[in-house]
Amino acid sequence: MGANEGRAHVLMLVSHFYGHIIPLIQFARRLAFKGIKVTFATSLSATQSLQPGNHLISLLPTYDDLTHGGLRGPDGLSGFLQRFQDSTTKVLLDFINKNHERRQVKCLIYDIDLHWALDVAKQTGLQSAGFVTLPLGSTAAYYLLNLKVHGEELKVPPLDIPDFSDTGISDLVDGPGLDRISPVLRHYLSKFDNFGQADLYFCVTFDKMEHEALEWMKIICPGMATIGPMVPSAYLDNRMENNTDYGFNINKADMSTLEWLNTKEPNSVVYVASGSMIDITLEESKEIAMALKSLGCNFLWVMKETEIPKKLPSNFIEETSEKGMFVKWCPQLQVLSHPAVGYMVTHCGANSLMEAVVLEVPVVGMPKFVDQIPNAYYVEEVWKVGVNAKKNKEGAYSKEEIEKCLRELMYEEKGKEIKKNLKQMKQHAIEAVSQGGSSDMHIEEFIARLVHGPTLS
Repeated sequence: MGANEGRAHVLMLVSHFYGHIIPLIQFARRLAFKGIKVTFATSLSATQSLQPGNHLISLLPTYDDLTHGGLRGPDGLSGFLQRFQDSTTKVLLDFINKNHERRQVKCLIYDIDLHWALDVAKQTGLQSAGFVTLPLGSTAAYYLLNLKVHGEELKVPPLDIPDFSDTGISDLVDGPGLDRISPVLRHYLSKFDNFGQADLYFCVTFDKMEHEALEWMKIICPGMATIGPMVPSAYLDNRMENNTDYGFNINKADMSTLEWLNTKEPNSVVYVASGSMIDITLEESKEIAMALKSLGCNFLWVMKETEIPKKLPSNFIEETSEKGMFVKWCPQLQVLSHPAVGYMVTHCGANSLMEAVVLEVPVVGMPKFVDQIPNAYYVEEVWKVGVNAKKNKEGAYSKEEIEKCLRELMYEEKGKEIKKNLKQMKQHAIEAVSQGGSSDMHIEEFIARLVHGPTLS
């Protein structure tokens, strides 16, 4: 670390959403571990919940979402995004243009969902690097959907994946026209407005996990490099001291979950979680509950405390009291790495999937919308690390289907094959981040570019 310390400084701009902060703070730590100074810029509320974990990482709040309102402020999501952009642009320009900082800041790394940040890099003469928070397969799926929405033709050979025009948040995208899709999807696709124009792009996965999608994306975006998985070092190469979590805890730690797991047999617990952004519907909750009860298995279920009484069948908690535990939050990394946890029912968010892969936990996919849908496709069809529950003709996940998927993982040959695949995938992940591995090498090449100039890549 000493050879590089203080020789380069990067500014890292991150969306305030939990699922975006997690991989980027881990990237900041990997850079800091190698001696690169990182200024981590995001909303005020996020900076107040972060522990950087390295003296080379400093926090820069760019928008006061506590005073001026986050998503609950005026005009909802669109209002928040505009306020965040206006405030952040000013803060970043002021920061970069300070004389004593400008001599050191070499590159702006930005979450590509904040695509407008590329203009800040170009305006100030900084190198630019976009950070792709989704797996490359899902990124490719939505790149293709964006072309469809804009009525543009693909100019390269197609990637062999399904058409993901049914995004779960608007009507089926059946032709061009921004006015035909929801505002949320419009924002979601806006990341492709200047995609490919930054100097470099980083992705959260690793070469052997997404080889085919990576090679295809390199045609679209030649500067693409995998640097993942962005999971704490303690679960992978173990090179970074005390790197056991993300240092971003929006809830108070509750060790009772781990104490409960200690009472259960190895591989006996089904972990049910749907991420920080979405809630499982009333109907889905009841179908999952009935599937778990029918199986008679142990389960740990993350659900908002206020939702528990109304989202479960009557007497379910009492009837499964010896088998199940409900929590409003839990330390997911520690839970997934616990010997008692054998399976996960998940919405297929990118971070949860990466953690499940690294910790060798087979998954049942129940995706809801946008990237979760192609993520789930890759889970079963490409990576082969889990199975996906299929919706019935009413568009719902049934108790019978959820139970069938869990039985496949628990008792059938397919489950054994999935566990073998996960073991191999875990080994590939460790190799990627270890010294000399593909992800580590891409980070080293980036540092060389920072320290010696962009002619080295």
